[in-house]
Amino acid sequence: MQEKSEVVCEVCKLQLDKIAEARHLTELELKVLNQPKRVININIPIIMDDGSTRIFPAYRVQYNDARGPTKGGIRFHPKVNKKEINELAFLMSLKCALVDIPLSGGKGGVQVNPRELSEGELQRLSRAYIREFAPFIGPDRDIPAPDVNTNPKVMGWMLDEYEKITGKKIVSKNWTLLFMRLIIMSCLILSAAGATYWYNARGSDFNYGVAIDTSASMTADDYTPNRLEAAKEAASEFVDSTGVGTNIGVITFTGTTFLKQRLNSDVSSTKKTIQDIQIETVGGTAIGDALVTGSNLFFSGNQDKDNVLVLLTDGQNNVGLEPNEAIPFLLDNKVLVYTIGVGTIEGGNFIGDVGVSRLDEETLKFIASETGGQYFHAEDNNQIRQAFSNIAQLKLKRISKDLTLIFLITSVVLLLIEWGLMNTKFKSLP
Repeated sequence: MQEKSEVVCEVCKLQLDKIAEARHLTELELKVLNQPKRVININIPIIMDDGSTRIFPAYRVQYNDARGPTKGGIRFHPKVNKKEINELAFLMSLKCALVDIPLSGGKGGVQVNPRELSEGELQRLSRAYIREFAPFIGPDRDIPAPDVNTNPKVMGWMLDEYEKITGKKIVSKNWTLLFMRLIIMSCLILSAAGATYWYNARGSDFNYGVAIDTSASMTADDYTPNRLEAAKEAASEFVDSTGVGTNIGVITFTGTTFLKQRLNSDVSSTKKTIQDIQIETVGGTAIGDALVTGSNLFFSGNQDKDNVLVLLTDGQNNVGLEPNEAIPFLLDNKVLVYTIGVGTIEGGNFIGDVGVSRLDEETLKFIASETGGQYFHAEDNNQIRQAFSNIAQLKLKRISKDLTLIFLITSVVLLLIEWGLMNTKFKSLP
């Protein structure tokens, strides 16, 4: 049975009178709002598990659809009645208007205690409710929702029954638009994060920084005569091989970094600086600190040339910044780092056979990989000279490309494509 006129509840009338006074509603507007647009009462017969039949009073109220399709929950409760559903539908109309969404108020319910029903009986009742009210509901007319005692399982039965009756899929598994939406979100996130692509290219005009470890472990005797002297000899040959006019700076480091020479194109002066390097008395080996200091001293503000830092160490970082913390500083100055592991895997004795120093290759490989450089492992004097020779011939520079605008344009283009697809058969997203 469908009723088209129903006097509003007294509680609702009191609220409506206050709204009418505050908003200066006309008499016609007040009359329309004083009663629901549509009240539907249906008695639903259900066959119980024992073969008997019970009748359950069911209701659906569509109070007002001036703002758009009505919406409201369906409750299963033994005290459900037409007056209560009327009141709740009226209040839903007010809530939709207050939060300014394009929906109007509705409500539904069945007078039943679901705890007294078996799962099969509850499912039959849920599906029967939708069969009876299907002509009056739908995504563009009246949108049911969960409420008291209508859990996800009950709502799932109702949705399944509605789709069987109408032959329409309300929830579409449209993977095309879902995948596109994920790409759009990823592009927007990468654009906001300032994504940058780094790659290597051939360079011609270089600034070189040479960082030599002068901690006590560099006196280990697995080189002839030791690691430091072999490193100094190879570094001096590197200076000769870089060519006339090449700027080279020199630092040494232990637990502290020492500036030996700023960028300088004087070959003789640079070779003398290298030959004068000695073991420092400060304890520890701070590779991370050396990377940051070398980057800032030699390359900060020198973006007109290609910047290369050669780190020569036995790779035992034990104080100061961790090497991974230095990587952002190197990338900001577009510094490409070549690392040379000085020392054998077996290690060598130093300080009167008191200690043994062994090479930490993983740290050196990480530094080179993160900055676009290369790691060289040298186990004797000839291999360390070969490593320096290879670096001089590579002539690679670090180049960055800002991808912010590319990702932003991509997301805008995909949004426009999605907008177009939303007006086709792909209009429903999962």
